[in-house]
Amino acid sequence: MEENGGNGPGKRLMVLNVDESENLALFREKTEVLRAGYVYLEPGKECGEHSTGNHEEMLIMLEGEGKVIAENEMHEVGKNSVVYIPPYALHNLRAGNGSLRYIYVVAPVFFDTESIDWIGMYNRLVAKRMQVMRTDRTEDQWKDLAEYYDEWCRLTNYPGKILDHIMSFLDRDFRILEIGPGTGAFTIPVAEHVKEVVALEPSGAMRNVLERKMNEKGIDNIRIIKSRLEEVDSEEIGKFDVVLAAYSLGVRDFRTAIEKMSSLSGKYCIIIDGDRTMNDGVRTAERILREKLGMERRPYLPYLFKANALRQMGIHANIEIVDSRADVPWELYIRDRKNRYRARWRDGIEDELRIELKDRGLLVKKDGETYIMSDGCHAMLWWTGQNV
Repeated sequence: MEENGGNGPGKRLMVLNVDESENLALFREKTEVLRAGYVYLEPGKECGEHSTGNHEEMLIMLEGEGKVIAENEMHEVGKNSVVYIPPYALHNLRAGNGSLRYIYVVAPVFFDTESIDWIGMYNRLVAKRMQVMRTDRTEDQWKDLAEYYDEWCRLTNYPGKILDHIMSFLDRDFRILEIGPGTGAFTIPVAEHVKEVVALEPSGAMRNVLERKMNEKGIDNIRIIKSRLEEVDSEEIGKFDVVLAAYSLGVRDFRTAIEKMSSLSGKYCIIIDGDRTMNDGVRTAERILREKLGMERRPYLPYLFKANALRQMGIHANIEIVDSRADVPWELYIRDRKNRYRARWRDGIEDELRIELKDRGLLVKKDGETYIMSDGCHAMLWWTGQNV
């Protein structure tokens, strides 16, 4: 890259000449808010799925052809195409049979978040996600999910460091309400440090695994209730010191759920959620697999949706971010997906997926075994109870 520019004070005019096959971030640290880059994609390669966050982005195609995938839309692009990507849009760009060269320009969006109906947006995306998920598995396959999920937790050391953050809120005499405990990744270690845990779990398969693990560990201070948060009788279960929902608040009516959480909590409400990175191989694998199998994509809701929806309700939640790296064994992932998508599974798709992930650098070796890289973060959103 060759750089030219004047010698005036402060920000100045700049001219950059780049090599054709380079990938470069342009003018970084030399602009006020604007960011730009030059990208060269080899045939069939992609830039990697990522979100614009609170930025808007313009893509200017210089040469070649390919496809832009944003949320649930896909468009063909070629030389002289100009693409606009709005804020908070999950997107990717894939080269066609030839190489693809383009410029991206990114700038932050300064808008009044009060003007956005985050709650309505969240409710619509959750409803769509639930609709898609209902078509993914048969009833028998949902039963298998509990065993897969429990094995995944064990092999990836989930929940990891985020558990320490939760423990800092607890005292020995606390009553905890956990919404959607699954097989007990948080439930069991929390129960060992508090007076009582009441767990709301509607899934019989998840309850069976949780009960088995309680018996194995001799834990008797967990009370499991077959119910969703929306259905449970508040007077019957009483008040709690902490109400916890870890990756489990997939409710159709966000406002009502949060009001109920806050009313049940005497001290703290905690929501654990997350976000992906460009190195989240598991989510990338899922997107590729569903596309190859001709299945609809599931909407993704990063933690910022909940944070902004809470703010819309007048709850300015504290946010703590914990980096997460939880690589998933290839064999475990494939075994579950073969079962989950067995009606659509076809010969050769496992090899196709392996090649695509390897080309993206998303497969790693550990002790001779293949793992899918899974980089991301946990976000802990917490506020004091009855703060609505």
